Amino acid sequence: MALKSSYKQTSLNYGHIFQLLVGLNRPKVIVEFGILEGFSLSNFIMGGFGMPNPPSITAYDIFEEFVGNHATPDIKEKFKDHPNVSIKKGDFFEVYKEIIDFSIDLLHIDIANDGKVYEFAVKNYMRKIASKGIMILEGGSEERDEIEWMKKDEKIKIKDFLKRHTELDFDYVTMEAFPSVTIIRRKI
Repeated sequence: MALKSSYKQTSLNYGHIFQLLVGLNRPKVIVEFGILEGFSLSNFIMGGFGMPNPPSITAYDIFEEFVGNHATPDIKEKFKDHPNVSIKKGDFFEVYKEIIDFSIDLLHIDIANDGKVYEFAVKNYMRKIASKGIMILEGGSEERDEIEWMKKDEKIKIKDFLKRHTELDFDYVTMEAFPSVTIIRRKI
């Protein structure tokens, strides 16, 4: 079944990249914000197949509260056969308060990202990432910064945020193929 996802708008297979990141990093705890139809969530699950202890995955969405593309509450039914997956209603801008520092091995954020979301993630979620953990954020390329809703709503460009913060305590790489993905790791 084809899932709706901006990650599928390129010849680069972001699903395989998500699976590979899980396979290589062997996370124990994965947290995701923004579910839509479960494309990335499905790939995180597939990446964990074959592991003696598959990662615990908690996926958050604000469902109907988001104006635009959002998950529907019946998404829980789709993933009910995966005991390591928990789907919860939760706001990215609030949930960090409930997460223990250094407890997340892989964090994925795909919530209509812009520079403001990136800044909030670095300020509030970086300390939630385990010492060898990673944060994956949708976006980061110049092309992604030029999409219609970013320009119409005068959103802060992600690329501008990244350029301003090259001296901070994290390293990052952006995979440029639209919609693009930025992977951030704390400098150790």
